[in-house]
Amino acid sequence: MATVVRRVVGGSEVLGGTLLMANVLWQIRRGATAPDWLIVLAVLAGAASTAGGVLLWRERCLGRQISLIVQALQILRVQTSRFGYVFVAGVQLNVTVPLRLQFGFFGTLSLRWHAASPFMVGVNLFSLAATMALLGRGLSASDIEPGCGRLRPGAPAGTPASRD
Repeated sequence: MATVVRRVVGGSEVLGGTLLMANVLWQIRRGATAPDWLIVLAVLAGAASTAGGVLLWRERCLGRQISLIVQALQILRVQTSRFGYVFVAGVQLNVTVPLRLQFGFFGTLSLRWHAASPFMVGVNLFSLAATMALLGRGLSASDIEPGCGRLRPGAPAGTPASRD
């Protein structure tokens, strides 16, 4: 994965995850109510995003794996009269049905049941592109370290690379 792509995705995750955790603390402080499990889930999602972003920035295998999970969980956004799911930790570039384009930088996790909301399905194009990049789309097999997806710095192609 190109350094600039890794840094954009990693930086987005660090800032978005930090924003998500700060948002949770702010909501608690102002008296918002939410189930304890949702608060814990949101803090864990923010922490995973932040940690994944830092490790991805530092070219660690674990960072790539965490970032892949974090980005994949942000691809789909769903809202029906019975259920809603949104997770964003960083850049959001959504295309939704009914047709709407949304762009921004957020830190949010929302799960809703029995909400009186209109139907909407969306795809976060930033997270979709990041997931494809993390999976190694566009790279040749010689560019990818088995189990990690990167070469050890300075290692010639075809030599075993150390795992982090």
